[in-house]
Amino acid sequence: TKEVSALAEISLRPYEPDRDFDAMFAITREVVGMAPYEEARRELQAYPSKSTTATVAVASDGQVVGFSTASHPYWNAVAILDYLAVAPSCRNQGIGESLVRASEQSLQAMGLRRLCVQTIAWNVDALRFYERLGFRMLARLPGYFDDEHDLIWLDRALEGEPVAQ
Repeated sequence: TKEVSALAEISLRPYEPDRDFDAMFAITREVVGMAPYEEARRELQAYPSKSTTATVAVASDGQVVGFSTASHPYWNAVAILDYLAVAPSCRNQGIGESLVRASEQSLQAMGLRRLCVQTIAWNVDALRFYERLGFRMLARLPGYFDDEHDLIWLDRALEGEPVAQ
């Protein structure tokens, strides 16, 4: 993935499976850096649907440099930010924040009121990012991934609490 120098060169648009899937999957592999790739492939192929939203960040040359996906898997008004990934060479430019905001707008339009996200506890950069956007920790689940890796659940209201700019 090439480096993109400014957020002004990035546009957001809805995910188009035939056009964007390979790029989304490549970013997922680059960011996650570990298996299970095939599980991620199956999950990403489920987007979009009526209870999900998916957005891609696209550089001026058409290259997908990030994406977000969110779902509404339950009966309540809570959505889950399933994936947020930005190519490492394009980070710290506001792309992730823009993707979260786009997901929130789509979810609010669906009538949803809260957004949850999970991350592995050692990913301090992700925790700081989400906290800066107004997410608060709901729970820490020890040994969720394995004996050494805890899961952190965070959430934020979608209504009445604008995302930090």
